[in-house]
Amino acid sequence: MAAGLALAAPLAAQTASAGGAKTEAAADAAESKTGVRFVICSAAGGKVPSPLFFEAKKGEYRQVRIASRIPSERIRPDSKQQICFYDQDPAAGEEEGAKGASARPKKEEIKPVMVINVPAGTSSKALCILVPNKNKPTEPAAYFVSESNLPSRGMHVINMSPYNVRMSTSASGDFSDSKQGLIRPLAANTRGIAKENMWTYTGGSVDNGVAFMLEYQPNPRDPKSWQRIKSSRFVYSDRQAQVTVLVPDPRGKGVKMLSIQMTD
Repeated sequence: MAAGLALAAPLAAQTASAGGAKTEAAADAAESKTGVRFVICSAAGGKVPSPLFFEAKKGEYRQVRIASRIPSERIRPDSKQQICFYDQDPAAGEEEGAKGASARPKKEEIKPVMVINVPAGTSSKALCILVPNKNKPTEPAAYFVSESNLPSRGMHVINMSPYNVRMSTSASGDFSDSKQGLIRPLAANTRGIAKENMWTYTGGSVDNGVAFMLEYQPNPRDPKSWQRIKSSRFVYSDRQAQVTVLVPDPRGKGVKMLSIQMTD
């Protein structure tokens, strides 16, 4: 099952699409310790254009792919608190002419195809969850969460559904020692994900994992209207964070679980 609250699996080995990309990323690693990481969360399978280019240094652009499950590298906003993405490298010249002729002049101007505004006060390390717009792929909704509220270990739940959500956990497995946490939905027109919209477990390993039950409340006026989303066990990891994002089910009422895997 795709949801991150299933038993935690090791982060799949990743290889660069080309050796040069891997070398370039390593060379710039020291400059990537702050900034925004991007990931797509779409219950309907929406996407943003790929690949894209961003300005890594003044006049120097790098390629990035924004996908689901695994966040991108960190990208720093510009002086206007924006991150501009291009569908081609703005610094690249035209192709060489016939018979080894020198490169033609660069294009006069290449405009960004996607611009993400980073809210003032956003943490120097933040995760941006993009929710694609089916009719306008270059205009996704952007939600920001400070990584100080999202440790790179343990289990986390982010509630982006319109419902109250309740998480119950039990180390014993029989819920005689049940601990409950309420996860509030995002307020309308809010782009910042706060602690009240999240649940976090960094309590360490428990033999046989930690039992949990995740529920949502379709009718906040009815205290008995809680309905189960999922119940199982999760395994704590101190090497990576397993993040489950709760979003409205596009098939109708209810909640769907999407998974993100994060490392520091």
